[in-house]
Amino acid sequence: MRGDKPRPYGDHLYVIAMQDCVKVGRSCNVQRRLDEIQRGVPMFQTRLLQDFPGQGWQERRVHRFLKEARIANSEWFRLPAEEALERVRNALVTDLTQWAYTG
Repeated sequence: MRGDKPRPYGDHLYVIAMQDCVKVGRSCNVQRRLDEIQRGVPMFQTRLLQDFPGQGWQERRVHRFLKEARIANSEWFRLPAEEALERVRNALVTDLTQWAYTG
């Protein structure tokens, strides 16, 4: 069941690049998901930028963090790969920082 709460050893959060866009999603098998996406768009090369094990539960939060770059109701964002990775990492660090200061 998908939700916004952590599960031990849960889904991975992944960032995939294709052309000038990135996809931020979640999967329990990132390589299989990458292969599925590649088969769906064989004319473009996709590549895994980063896999964040156990962080899939943060997918919605990261999507909100990137909302101004979102491509019409999808998990794709029009951002350069390095900028997207930096922003995803910042979203995850921001969340951990907030956890550290709540009592």
